[in-house]
Amino acid sequence: MPAVPQGLAQRIRELALPLRCESRTDAELLSAFATSRDEDAFAALVVRYRHVVWDTCRLALGSDADAEDAFQAVFIALARDAGKVCPGTLEGWLRTVALRASANARVAARRRELAHRRLSAQAAPAVEEVAPEEDLLAIVREELAGLPAGLRVALSLYYLEGKTQAEVGRILGVTDRAIAARLRRGLEALRGRLVRRGTAVSAATLVAVLGGVATGAGEAVPAGLTATATAGALAAAGGKSLASAAAQLAVGLTGSGEAARFKLYGLLLALAGLVGLGAIGGAVVQAERPAVVSPEPAAPLAPQPAPLVDGLGDELPTGAVARIGTDRFRAGRAAGAEDVAFFPDGKTLASVHGGAEVSLWDAATGKRVLTFDGPAGARWVVADPTGRRLAVAGAAEVWVWELGAGAPRVAWTWRAKQTPPQPAVPALAFSPDGSVVAAGDWDGKCTRLFNAGTGAEVANLPGRTRAVSAAGGKYLAVICGSGRDAWADRLVFWDAPAGRAARALDAPPGEVFVDVSQSADGRAVVRAASGAVRLVDVASGKELGSWTVRDGARRGLAFLPGGKELVEVEGGRVRVRAPATGAEVRGALPIPALVLHTLNNNLDVAKQLSPDGKYLATSSLGAVTVWDLATGRPAGPRGQVQGGIRAVAFSQDGRSVLTFADRADEVCVWDAATGEPGSPLVPPAGTGFVGLGWATGSRPLTLCRPPVPPDPGSIQVLDLRTRAAESVALPSGQTWVSGTSGHLAPFAVAASGERVAVASGATVDVIDPTGKGVRRLTTRATAARLALSADGRTLAAVTHDWPPRAPGGGPLPPRVAVELWDVAAGRARPVSVSQTSWDLFQVAPALSADGRWLAAVTWEGAVSLVEVSSGRTGQQLECPERPGALAFSPDGRLLAAGGTDGAVAVWDLATGRLAKRFRGHRGAVVALAFAPDGRRLASGSVDGTALVWGVTDLRNAGGGRPVGELRDAVLGADVGAAHRAGLALSERPDDAVRLLAPKLASPPEPDAADVARWIDELGDDAFAVRERAQTALEKAGEAVGPALRKRLASDPPAEARFRLERLVARLESAANPARATAARIVATLERAGTPAARRALEDAARRGSPGLKAEIEAALARMPAPPASR
Repeated sequence: MPAVPQGLAQRIRELALPLRCESRTDAELLSAFATSRDEDAFAALVVRYRHVVWDTCRLALGSDADAEDAFQAVFIALARDAGKVCPGTLEGWLRTVALRASANARVAARRRELAHRRLSAQAAPAVEEVAPEEDLLAIVREELAGLPAGLRVALSLYYLEGKTQAEVGRILGVTDRAIAARLRRGLEALRGRLVRRGTAVSAATLVAVLGGVATGAGEAVPAGLTATATAGALAAAGGKSLASAAAQLAVGLTGSGEAARFKLYGLLLALAGLVGLGAIGGAVVQAERPAVVSPEPAAPLAPQPAPLVDGLGDELPTGAVARIGTDRFRAGRAAGAEDVAFFPDGKTLASVHGGAEVSLWDAATGKRVLTFDGPAGARWVVADPTGRRLAVAGAAEVWVWELGAGAPRVAWTWRAKQTPPQPAVPALAFSPDGSVVAAGDWDGKCTRLFNAGTGAEVANLPGRTRAVSAAGGKYLAVICGSGRDAWADRLVFWDAPAGRAARALDAPPGEVFVDVSQSADGRAVVRAASGAVRLVDVASGKELGSWTVRDGARRGLAFLPGGKELVEVEGGRVRVRAPATGAEVRGALPIPALVLHTLNNNLDVAKQLSPDGKYLATSSLGAVTVWDLATGRPAGPRGQVQGGIRAVAFSQDGRSVLTFADRADEVCVWDAATGEPGSPLVPPAGTGFVGLGWATGSRPLTLCRPPVPPDPGSIQVLDLRTRAAESVALPSGQTWVSGTSGHLAPFAVAASGERVAVASGATVDVIDPTGKGVRRLTTRATAARLALSADGRTLAAVTHDWPPRAPGGGPLPPRVAVELWDVAAGRARPVSVSQTSWDLFQVAPALSADGRWLAAVTWEGAVSLVEVSSGRTGQQLECPERPGALAFSPDGRLLAAGGTDGAVAVWDLATGRLAKRFRGHRGAVVALAFAPDGRRLASGSVDGTALVWGVTDLRNAGGGRPVGELRDAVLGADVGAAHRAGLALSERPDDAVRLLAPKLASPPEPDAADVARWIDELGDDAFAVRERAQTALEKAGEAVGPALRKRLASDPPAEARFRLERLVARLESAANPARATAARIVATLERAGTPAARRALEDAARRGSPGLKAEIEAALARMPAPPASR
């Protein structure tokens, strides 16, 4: 592979950051690269479409190694043909080329596999075939790791990384023939190890299984591949000859006529094999299917168990055992402005969410009926009155489809000139008879009217468009300008059958129109920005009534069927008014979760109302909600969550899960086994939830925001059986709780339910659930986030130190840090490792259940583990995707990280390896929690669902390392190695007690006379004597602590004082090697958890120093109580 220039790799990392995305369009990026070889522009295209290309290659091939070659080949082809690709169809072009590259890669891999089968068939006679299932993959991984280095490296390079024999030979410095022999010996040795474990497979099956070993960790774009592909493509475009497999795959992927064909057709491709469609202008053609080489039929597998389903019958992702909430009405993450519209029959909804995807939904069940590609930046969607056409406006395009039996067919498209970041199409609507499509043209300073069937422009209304609407009325209403440079000061009612304007209304001087809605009898309600509302008869222009509403509010108006009532929708409430007077016909219906979240100029409520006027559809944050306007509750499938799930917590008995949804501060209790919803919790009147957890006895515990700041909030503890709630006042001084809705407060509940931490400014109170104070701590700056260990003994506080503003300047970013506290002692623990590399602002750190380890996300997206007792960094884990949440399993063995791509990565900390990557969320994972028994993991996502995963089989029994090696590592100086070894050795409790318990024995106390002499010699005139005395006192350890402190208090000479202070500080330091080693031994025996381990700890506590005794007593308190003797 070509070397990746450091500057280019850094630029790619910068482009990949969500908050620094490239704002130029595909056309601008392609043009910049094709005309001036702008490498930044090409890197931005790779970053933008890397997931599209990777998913296509990965799904088509199944092998990461082959998919990586195909992935690179696609971008090499793009770099060579950048000037020939039509920007409007770039994604379709990339998908098609990716499928072709995958087909070529599959042929090459098949040839290699057949050749190697012939090579390996001579190794041993064939035995019974075993299907390469997950269990076999795990066994092969373990046994492969146990092979001699020479054989293991050769097999890994050839099978796992997909290199040719020649490439492997060059890497290892041997001939092709030697590599062939080494591969043959490696297969024989690996098969022999499998047979000894009772697993017999043929060489051919083993080859297939080895191909699957590389794909067990997930399907994210592998680390470094984006940069490598970019560098290779730029090198190829610059004329450099490449000899890589990817460069060979890229040959012939596109031909001289390829770009012209894509430009003509505008392919719309789907991975599932749907027929693609393409169009430009008004011509619609059937897209060609890419050539795909079919693999040979596989041997029949054993019958597989039926997939698990949730309470609605929808299939669960692989590895999930329950779903909280529902995937229905969930499009995934929103990429910009969103819109939703009912079809005329009221049975179907169409939605767009700022990307290039259009979704059709069953309005009653919430099931997604169809998904297909549309224009980039899709922000408007509308169905025509017959339901046979659908129009979608993107950032700079309008697409119109013909709907009927089969897949949607693109009838025509239109592209506007765009000046980013302003969208080129600010509004979209069909005329009431469906014959005309109206689209605003921002840069063109007009509203264009197109023939709905052909796309031919039939009229042009001057002035920039504010809104267009037609649903429920007789005319196409357009809020535009009185001239080309005017905006929203004129309202035109267009009569589509007649092809002319029926009426035009001008706004009063200095006023602009913002909303219009029509009734079927020819009346219209018009709202101005000032809040003035007028009811007019369109035919005569006569005003029939007027009234006012609060100006500046985001709201929409629409006539209900019959035209006698008008519905007014705004954030949090719905009103029904009389059109002429504005009088409320029905009282305001509060719907706290109704968020009118849109970046569009206007809210076209008329198209979002069902034809019978009973339901209102809204789209927000990638989700569609249908509201029952009679009850204010969501209609459709049960279990819908309003907003993203920002917090999850298991009850102590593991039967229930508590969730916090951010759109309306909603807290719900769910059945952890089935995902069935219970009744939502109700906060006290006027308050809202800002924190959650479980009190002892599996009682939901919530923190409530006060109705009037700066009044303190309260803690509510609910008995689920009686529904009786107990209110607990916060300690005096806790006045922070008047924060914004939808955000969690600095609040934490220990997993045991026995401790609660709450912060106000720099004051942190740790209390019990009854409100009784345990400890008040003072942090160095404002506490923004809190975490408590399971026993409540250790607290982590993320603090924000806001620097003062410069004169005339704006606010400066805070200095963010994490503080660790021993709650019982009320003492801060040192954190010696630098925190400048940690992203504490976006991702809260996690504490292990025993409080011994802290996990934090770095700015590079890795996870750093810090030993709390010493403040030193242990393991550093590389993440497939940037984490948004972290959690330790109760035994400290597993660490989970939820990614921004919706996947959950789980590491086995005993090996430091990624044990599993669960995929199933459509949005970023922002909350994680393990069940108390450590067998399940719950992940909450911004997609409004939580998934419960089974993690029972992810622990790898230490990888088979010798116990002596594990013991030496626990006693060694490497913090990370000691952590891994301690976790692995605790899985062998008898060995752990036998090897480690003797190491807790206190060294014999030195003679008092010797101690006194050594202390005296600290002030000796001879340097060598002073050094010898200090060394002897250091070796004596904590036994000499009282004598040192006594002499220090007697005002010794300067040299002696200096050395005494150093010795005392070393004894009291958490980084004391002897103390740190003893703490790791205690941790290992605690995790072992056997009666023998308990006895060993109890014996050590009786004989140990005061510091060690406190450590052991805390461990014994966390261990299960021994069975009562009879």
